[in-house]
Amino acid sequence: SHVAAAIAAKHGLPFAAFRVVADSVRRSLPPVATVALTQEGKIRRAAVLRSLAGTPSQIPSVVRTAVDARRAFRALLRGRRRLGVGLAHPDFGDLLLDVP
Repeated sequence: SHVAAAIAAKHGLPFAAFRVVADSVRRSLPPVATVALTQEGKIRRAAVLRSLAGTPSQIPSVVRTAVDARRAFRALLRGRRRLGVGLAHPDFGDLLLDVP
């Protein structure tokens, strides 16, 4: 976000960044989380199914993690809507070509 803030400042554009936390410090991620994603961020379905089949007791934790993630995404969406048209959907025009 610091790179985007610098570009916005350079061009006199308004900028806002915010983050939400999806995973509580009070909970551990289920073991399936360590095998679920590739380095590119894609879901490894077969690995997920093997992990869940091997340790079905982690399913409640997977469900809690999904609920937490949904809450986090909803918070991001609410924040985006509150930013308003100028910040949530700026018209960058040719500024996209100006990224260093």
